[in-house]
Amino acid sequence: MTSLRFLYLNDGHFNGVLTPKVGKLQYLESLDLRNNSLSGNIPEEIGNLTKLRELYLADNKFSGGIPSSIANMMDLEVVNLSDNSFSKQIPTRIGRLPNMTTVVLHNNQLMGPIPSSIQNLSKLKVLHLQNNKLTEEIPIGISSEIPESLGNLKSLKELNISNNNISGHIPVSSSNLKGIESLDLSHSKISSSIPKSLAKLGELAILDVSNNKLTGKIPVGEQMNTINELKYFANNNGLCGMQIMIQCPEDILPSEGIEIGEDDEKLSWIFWVGSWIGILVGFFLSILIMGYSLDFLQLFKIW
Repeated sequence: MTSLRFLYLNDGHFNGVLTPKVGKLQYLESLDLRNNSLSGNIPEEIGNLTKLRELYLADNKFSGGIPSSIANMMDLEVVNLSDNSFSKQIPTRIGRLPNMTTVVLHNNQLMGPIPSSIQNLSKLKVLHLQNNKLTEEIPIGISSEIPESLGNLKSLKELNISNNNISGHIPVSSSNLKGIESLDLSHSKISSSIPKSLAKLGELAILDVSNNKLTGKIPVGEQMNTINELKYFANNNGLCGMQIMIQCPEDILPSEGIEIGEDDEKLSWIFWVGSWIGILVGFFLSILIMGYSLDFLQLFKIW
């Protein structure tokens, strides 16, 4: 039994607790206990599984903190502890795992800041922390803002920290996430403006900043021109821009017009406004033409 390499007991309707004896499975490479009714704390002895590459404990009833001994699993690549009742802070020692590619901790009750040590996970591709209690009600001197260090995760593809109480601004360092495809910062307390540098993220397909306290102009140009769904920017009372069809004060054209080549953003506004005017004019002309056509046909009406 101690030489077991793979243990898959997912969807087994198991209940009870995970005992310290799990630490004796020292050759285990993959442990999957998803979709059961296991409860209690994860024992610190789990850190003895130094050959483990995949840890799936999602969709159970685990509680307490994430054991700091997880940092002993130097081969760990994937950890999924989502949909449980884990509380306390994310252990800072998680940043010691050099092979980590996926960290999924959503739908728990985790508190405190996002540890800056996560920046050390150079291979990290997926980071899901949504629907937790990462709040600003934490000890003095500790910030609940989005850490600038997240910008160091050059391999990151998906970042979701939505539905927390994270405040502050969107770090300019976010523009370093060259491979990011999905960035979800919605339903938090983020303020200030959206950095223009996000337009240079060539792989970005989803940018959801809805339900925050953002202000200012939504950047245009390059990749930002492909992100135009209203829902991604909704419920930010201070935002303006083409994407949400609210004109910004600085884009109101002076009566004498603007010089050619002065600003690509203003030219984009001209194109957008002109398109809508053309649609409206075409609509009303169609109605007039139809009206005249009906009057003309009345001349040939057979009584």
